[in-house]
Amino acid sequence: MGTDRNRVPASLTWSSCFIDRNRLQEFSLLGSKDTGSAESDVIATLFGLEDFQEVILRFVKPENFNLTSHRQPSQSEAVRTLDAAREELHQHRRYHKHTVSVLNEDVCTRLNLRVDQQFAVRARHTRLTSLAEIKLHKVERLKVAEMPFAASMKRILGAVRIARRLLSRKSRIDVALLKNVMAINYRAVYEALQAIENAGAGEHCPACSTPLARVVVNPFEKARRELAMLSVLDQLKTSQQRIEWCMTQLASAIGTTVTAVNSNLRLGIPCALALESLRASLMDFHSATDRAGTAMQVLTKLIELLARDEADIATYFDVCRKKQNEIAQVDVQVRRLKQEAKQLKEAAEVLRGLFDEKKVSLTALKEIRRQLVELTRQRASLQGNDTDNMRLNTLIDQLQLEYGNLYRDLLGYKLFLEKSRIAGIEGKAAEYYKAINHHDDNHECIHALSFEKTGETYRIKILNADGSSLDAFSILSEGHLRVLGLSLLLAMAEKNKFPLIVFDDVVNAIDSDHRSNIIDLFFADSYLRRTQMIITTHDRLFWERFCIIADRHPQADQHSSAVLSYTNQGIVMVDHTGGFQEKVHRALGVYDIRQALIYCRIWFESMVLEYCLENAVSVTAQFKKSALKKSMYLQLSLEKTFALVEPHIAYDRAHFDLIKQDLVNWSGQNQEHHAFDEGSLNFVHSKTSNEVVKIYDAIRLFECQLFTQKKQLSCSNLLADLGQKIAACTAKIKQLNKAPVDVQQAQQQRLAALQKREKEVNQELAYVADCLAAQAALGGNT
Repeated sequence: MGTDRNRVPASLTWSSCFIDRNRLQEFSLLGSKDTGSAESDVIATLFGLEDFQEVILRFVKPENFNLTSHRQPSQSEAVRTLDAAREELHQHRRYHKHTVSVLNEDVCTRLNLRVDQQFAVRARHTRLTSLAEIKLHKVERLKVAEMPFAASMKRILGAVRIARRLLSRKSRIDVALLKNVMAINYRAVYEALQAIENAGAGEHCPACSTPLARVVVNPFEKARRELAMLSVLDQLKTSQQRIEWCMTQLASAIGTTVTAVNSNLRLGIPCALALESLRASLMDFHSATDRAGTAMQVLTKLIELLARDEADIATYFDVCRKKQNEIAQVDVQVRRLKQEAKQLKEAAEVLRGLFDEKKVSLTALKEIRRQLVELTRQRASLQGNDTDNMRLNTLIDQLQLEYGNLYRDLLGYKLFLEKSRIAGIEGKAAEYYKAINHHDDNHECIHALSFEKTGETYRIKILNADGSSLDAFSILSEGHLRVLGLSLLLAMAEKNKFPLIVFDDVVNAIDSDHRSNIIDLFFADSYLRRTQMIITTHDRLFWERFCIIADRHPQADQHSSAVLSYTNQGIVMVDHTGGFQEKVHRALGVYDIRQALIYCRIWFESMVLEYCLENAVSVTAQFKKSALKKSMYLQLSLEKTFALVEPHIAYDRAHFDLIKQDLVNWSGQNQEHHAFDEGSLNFVHSKTSNEVVKIYDAIRLFECQLFTQKKQLSCSNLLADLGQKIAACTAKIKQLNKAPVDVQQAQQQRLAALQKREKEVNQELAYVADCLAAQAALGGNT
């Protein structure tokens, strides 16, 4: 959250808010042969772009990014080969299609079909084979064929005439015999009389024994006469028998003819004549004992049949005669049928050969079609592969191009970030560098800083007073490089107006000679003194010195100090005041007189030492064994040091004398260790809180004498800030009428502390005015 309680937007530039020791050390060691650190982009390393720089370093340079080996060859030659194969297959397909068309025309011509009647080819071809088989079967039948019965009409008509004549004669004989039927009945009597006469008994009538002389008619003579007449009847009877025999023979012949006609049916000659009555008469004839009567009936039926169906009979027997003629010419028919069957078989065989050729062509077309499909698939695949290869090659070309663009964009973006961060910070960075190296020798001082772009990185150039420009990493020591890095980071923070800067153990990366200057810079610079800072350090002296100066800051009440320690349960933060004034207040709050006196003494000594350092007070030394320390240094005693400030405060020694009398007691305190002797406890016990407060006030006002200008400025700023805070606290208390009592009491205590601090600041300002007036008076007298 920001001061406006809104979410702070994320930005890469916020990384510059964090200034840590490792970054400064890495910055100072870049390209060092002693440490083996690799040469790198100093700006990227310093301004938190090392990850970005590492990413860029992982990329090969565009001229080394060569993907030519991954390019795929073109498939154009293979496609052309396939096209040639496809064209050859198309020619074969056209040839086979033409062959199939010619074969179809030939087949249709042989089968008497039109070309568009392909659907009937199979049936016609099957019919050829069937016809050949039929003819061969007919040949076989002809070879075993029976001659059909065929009667000529002349014979039939003659038989009918004979039948009529026989029937007529039979009728006349029957009439004649019927007339003489009585004589025929007495024939035996007449023959007996003739036998009697021949036996010699012919004198008397055999019937009545009357002598022949007396009879009217001689019976023997009558018998001879009647027998003479009966001989004619015998002839008639003989004729009758002969006629009946003829009729029987004729009926038998008719029966044979009808049987032959019936056999013609088996030979495939149908008969449409109405022979049922004739067949019935014949059946009666064959089964009768008196065949003469049934023979007459057969003859009568024949006559009736001829009278009714003479034309049909003639037609039927014409067919039979034709059949006879065919059978009579069976050899010729067999040869003809065999020839026709052979021709049909040959035609079928030719057609079968044509079909086989067509089948071969169709099979070839099918295979060609399959090959064309396969070639088309292969061509599509090759074209797809070629397209893919072209795309891949294009992708590789574009990838190489875009990789170069990406590399240049990354590099350009990094340079843009670096340029945006370093733009306009040269002057402020040089100012910060000079402030931190304030006490350096003249030959170590610089005039200005500049950034020079060399290829893909920036280099830091130092301009000396003589106008020469040198690379910072070539002439500056490691410590000065760290100071340079800190100066650049502070300048960038000032440029971006960061409301917060985090110093993570930065002073440990800076020489101890420059640490005090860093503290002065923090509180002297117009930007840094208004910026919230979080500082971590392991340097206790730096910490205490920072806290002392922070107590003089206008926002001294916002300053907090804590000691961080790590335990198994985590990090423990203990509030620990670093400024001596606050330590004195806290010690008095728990009536720790000894601790309050110790911090007052350290505060006083630090104040005097700071004054001597700032004003470059000179001293003369006298060699003594007691003053000789290690490394051939001489140690200046505290008494001599305190005496150095006496001329500056000669106009008012009241506070200084009070401090020396009540605080700097050589027998009451050990000067070197700030500890108590066993025999001087009464000195401490003799002090009260009020006396310590007097000593505290004397030190506070003594500080106003030593640092008049600084105190006037800091007190004025602090007083204005305190006025705002008191007004805000007062307004807040008015709004806490309904708040809990502890909340109201906390605000009341805060208001009382602010008012007390305001009173002290007013007192210090008033005393500063007196000091300035006294110093002005002394200056006028001199």
